Amino acid sequence: MCGESSSVDINVCSKWQNSLSDLIKEYEPLNILNTDETGLFFKCLPEKTFTLKKEKCHGGKHSKERLTILLAVDMDGSEKITPLVIGKSAKPRCFKGINSFPTKYRSNKKAWMTTELFNEWLVSLNSHMKREKRHILLFLDNCTMHNNAPPLSNVKLQFFPPNSTSKLHPLDMSIIHNFKTFYRCEVVKSVLDSLENQQNVTISLLTALSIIDKAWRAVTPLTIDSCFKKSGFHSPNQIDVDDTLTEFNTEPSLWEALL
Repeated sequence: MCGESSSVDINVCSKWQNSLSDLIKEYEPLNILNTDETGLFFKCLPEKTFTLKKEKCHGGKHSKERLTILLAVDMDGSEKITPLVIGKSAKPRCFKGINSFPTKYRSNKKAWMTTELFNEWLVSLNSHMKREKRHILLFLDNCTMHNNAPPLSNVKLQFFPPNSTSKLHPLDMSIIHNFKTFYRCEVVKSVLDSLENQQNVTISLLTALSIIDKAWRAVTPLTIDSCFKKSGFHSPNQIDVDDTLTEFNTEPSLWEALL
């Protein structure tokens, strides 16, 4: 066994979940948010395909072009914050002449989240909440770039216990996985359309931003609500819904069309 989940202390998780109701009791589900970063190989295609016996089939190299995406969502799934996407290029050619983007975009040499970028995002989120006259509780992990936050008037940070986010982090439960499933589905559709129209198969950074926005909007409130509940988040003011989580929340007919 490997990965973070194998090192989780169950007693720490139980203690945290028992105290969670006291932490969130003064907040409505709308004002309880969770945020996390994830890496995305935005040009990668599925690793498997169908071919007839004795027919030659060759695979290519997997693209290693990566983006870092910061996602944030509230407890009942009614509000999904616009994703922050971090790439390597400050001024990609595909951005030429484009004045507005479906997501926020920043860059650095390694396409990683940094303390400066995270604090910039926090200040922007705080300003947004201040305009809406809301005070929110933001749950996040305690990685290094999260530990030097600026003063915030409308955002209170609450860190998960160390080495436990795989069990306590709602976004890690399946929200990010669900988002990436939708993203991959849209990439496959885009490639098939290009092949059908006899065009070059390219996934530019601008195309990736559009797909990221579409995939994030496709994640349903039911999936988000289920992941929060699985992580131990329960609000007395929240109406219970079906706890069943469908990780692949895509219509069967759509997947059949891609096969």
